[in-house]
Amino acid sequence: MRKIFYLYLSLLLPLLGKAQHNPTKGYRDSLTYLLTQPATDSNKARISFLLSDEWSYTDTLKAKQFLEQGRVLANGNRYLLALYHFYLAQLLFETDKPQAEKMYLRSDSLLRVFKTPEAYYFRARAWHNYGALREQADDSETMLAVLIDKTIPLSIQSGDKNYLARNYSDVGMVFMNQWQYDKAAPYFEKAISILNQSTALKSNDVSVYINAIRNFVFMDSFIIAKKLIDKAKPMITPGSEAEIDFLINEGMYYKDMKQYQLSLNSLQHALTVADELNKPYLRESVMFQQYRTFSDMGKYEQAKDILLRIVNTGVYNSSMNRLMHAYELAGTFARLGDMSAAYKWQKEYGVLLDSISKSENAENINALEAKFRNAENEKKIVELNAVNEKANLTAKSNRLMSTLLGSASLFLLILLVLGYYFYRNNKRSAAQQEQIKITRAMLDGQEAERTRVARDLHDGLGGMLAAVKINLSDVAQEGQKELHGIIHQLDQSVSELRRIAHNMMPEMLLRLGLEASLRDLCGSLMSENLAIDFQYLGVDSPIAAQEQVTIYRIIQELLANVVKHADARNVLLQCSRQEGVFFITIEDDGKGMQEEGQGMGLSNIKSRVAYLNGKMEILSKGHQQGTAINIELHVTA
Repeated sequence: MRKIFYLYLSLLLPLLGKAQHNPTKGYRDSLTYLLTQPATDSNKARISFLLSDEWSYTDTLKAKQFLEQGRVLANGNRYLLALYHFYLAQLLFETDKPQAEKMYLRSDSLLRVFKTPEAYYFRARAWHNYGALREQADDSETMLAVLIDKTIPLSIQSGDKNYLARNYSDVGMVFMNQWQYDKAAPYFEKAISILNQSTALKSNDVSVYINAIRNFVFMDSFIIAKKLIDKAKPMITPGSEAEIDFLINEGMYYKDMKQYQLSLNSLQHALTVADELNKPYLRESVMFQQYRTFSDMGKYEQAKDILLRIVNTGVYNSSMNRLMHAYELAGTFARLGDMSAAYKWQKEYGVLLDSISKSENAENINALEAKFRNAENEKKIVELNAVNEKANLTAKSNRLMSTLLGSASLFLLILLVLGYYFYRNNKRSAAQQEQIKITRAMLDGQEAERTRVARDLHDGLGGMLAAVKINLSDVAQEGQKELHGIIHQLDQSVSELRRIAHNMMPEMLLRLGLEASLRDLCGSLMSENLAIDFQYLGVDSPIAAQEQVTIYRIIQELLANVVKHADARNVLLQCSRQEGVFFITIEDDGKGMQEEGQGMGLSNIKSRVAYLNGKMEILSKGHQQGTAINIELHVTA
């Protein structure tokens, strides 16, 4: 029963996502006034972004206008443009979730070069909200990984302890959503411990205490829950949504402690605040908790009346809510001894189905009666107009024959056109398949030849050079000191030979798989002047070995182009997978591509992309720094 109630509560109160926010007119007016005062374009851009975020909850058109105004005022400032992408994701959070995810990741990518506390704070928020979008898509695993691996470390670097505490609380919320209350408890305790050390609590910090109260009530840890209630109560802003949430959880605590009058007092107060704020969905949540309290008290008549009011005036009439309401009403009526009403609610679906069936039967009877009347009328017409009917039948037969001949001719013409179309399409498809076979044969041949040459270089020529080095070392020990320089050059030649053989067929790819080999490749290319951030997200299922080789070659060529031509200092390489599509994104802050070249490297990349039925997009402007390349490849397990 408790799980059913918590599911109902989670439908009404959003737990994860953008920070819960109550836009106030006073704050918006203050920001608008500041925008009219003398200030730098950078400060006005920041104010415009804040106004966009404020209006995004109530007026998306105004939010878009302020966001665009901020982008113009940013005047190409890279930090402000990074913030622009963050606030664009905020605006798209509810309306275009896939694009919002991309904008959060783009904002994080642009902010990585900045090492200020504010930059770390915005990166933490970007990753948190990205994870929240994944949570809404029933991907709790990614949400949890983002909180632990990204958001919490970045919150620590930002120095914002309040935000760090709320992120620990969100980890607890992920587990609580899965009804794993014991696992959630340590994270709520950690969050509260951090807030207890803070000297400046913020208004939304109270949500940490409220969510912790709910979790410990569900765990039946009433002593801890009561301490948190007493701690949180002075922090509640009267007349706020947070007060309603707090009072609901306080009512739950008193109900489970069998202090029913205190529970009803808290819930009545919550109901008053919900009415003052005109929040019908919160009112419904409070009423359902009142129903549960009256049920536990054995006052089933009052419980029934409240639940019927929810059913008759409910805001959220989803199929899940209707199912739960029917279930609860059937049980309540049964406890009242009204088995007729209990049967009605228990069999509501059957009653509706029976009603539909009766309606269909009535329609069938009416149709049969109309058909009979028409038959009688037609019989009289036949008897009175036999001659005319015969003539009409003859004319109709002629027209029918003409129509059939015309239809047959048209059908044959359509068959001819379709046949020609399918012939051309099959011919084109055959040509494409033949080209794919040729490309596959060429790439397979290249890989086979690479493997053979790498083996010959390593085992054959490598062994010979090693033997020469040993012989020269023996001679050098006998007094030929000038040979030491030659031996050093020979060592360098052997190392270069091994590097070439490794690039032709990396051992890591053969032994440990794609992710490990790509990390090894990135590590080998990093230097004091080049940092590579490699992210491998959501690639859980295996990929065919030959496709792994092709993906490795594509990324190897992309990184080689960056090292040789881009003069970049920072590179982001991101790999991810959604079902049968493998995504590659590489971004650098180099000098950009003046034009899309057609060199051997780019040609090799395009061939391999085509080999996996993929597509490639190059984003680069000659007058701006940086290049971004997005690739989508079709892979099999």
